[in-house]
Amino acid sequence: MRRFSLPAVFIPMAICLGYTVRVGWEGNTGDAWKNTIISDGYGYYAYLPCVFIYHQFDYKRVLKEAQKARSAAYNSTSIVFGNKEVNKCFPGVALLLIPFFLIAYFLSLILGYSTGGYEFLFQVSVSIGALFYLAVGLIFLRKIFKMYGVSEFIACLTLITIVFGTNLFYYSTVATSMSHVYSFGLTAVFLYYTKKSIDEFRLRYLVPMVI
Repeated sequence: MRRFSLPAVFIPMAICLGYTVRVGWEGNTGDAWKNTIISDGYGYYAYLPCVFIYHQFDYKRVLKEAQKARSAAYNSTSIVFGNKEVNKCFPGVALLLIPFFLIAYFLSLILGYSTGGYEFLFQVSVSIGALFYLAVGLIFLRKIFKMYGVSEFIACLTLITIVFGTNLFYYSTVATSMSHVYSFGLTAVFLYYTKKSIDEFRLRYLVPMVI
């Protein structure tokens, strides 16, 4: 068995990247990227501009900035709890997207673009982050298959089927602000290190599981 199956990862990734650019970013009107952050994605993502740009949890500004890019944006981010407006969504997705958000932020500063948090570079960074965690999930699933002695052909076929035979393709290319693809990536990592810990208990295998 070869050490690593290139087709198992690069074929789905290449197709997903092409589809993301053509449909997720361009679409029929050239501005489909405005629909990257949608629905519950408003809540998952809102932590990032609030912390790194606004320096306060101002959800009215979040909605205002989101509507500059997409007029149909609505307030699904916050609720009033104890006379205080709070984000009803958990910050896990935002934590995973921090590197991509910061790259978009500094590129916007360098290039002189607006930094409201919902412009082109920011929304594209979410899509890139989703593709990154898709790749992480595929790579670690491939490692799991290898641990169980799955043949190279079956492993490749299974990974391609998982991407294109489930909703994972949609959440990796269109609804990239939703939590699904990020959960997929982290779950694959968790399962891999769980198996490693069972086979050979070491502290370095427990750390990724806890995180």
